[in-house]
Amino acid sequence: METLVDDLGFIGLKDIPAFYLAAVESFPHALPEGTDWPATIPKGYDDPHARYEADSLGESIASTYWRCAWEGEFLDAHESSDRGRQAAALTMLDTWVSDPYFAEFFEDPEQIWKSQVLDPAKNGDLLRMKREHWNCPKPG
Repeated sequence: METLVDDLGFIGLKDIPAFYLAAVESFPHALPEGTDWPATIPKGYDDPHARYEADSLGESIASTYWRCAWEGEFLDAHESSDRGRQAAALTMLDTWVSDPYFAEFFEDPEQIWKSQVLDPAKNGDLLRMKREHWNCPKPG
């Protein structure tokens, strides 16, 4: 089935899975152990009348899921006092702000996510990370 990108670079609901699955297939970073990519797109992309910007849509969905998975890994490790898993999760989350893959798809030149979510979590303040993780998209 061919995807339909209109003249303005937008796609409809039925074409989103193809963009998402292509991004997952080439995603450069691992998910936490025991975590799998959802087979379908997360909830929130379900308006049959909406048009979605095709450029980097799949990458955005995949990398948001990736970040959320690592936030969940960190928070779970914190709950169980597993310092090794906490450190590993923070190392992966550091990737979010330093890796060229993410810089290509997310504009955050002032690194607000790092200063307001990641750095406080590194220092034991989990409130913002918990709040952000609670708002993460859920698998469809």
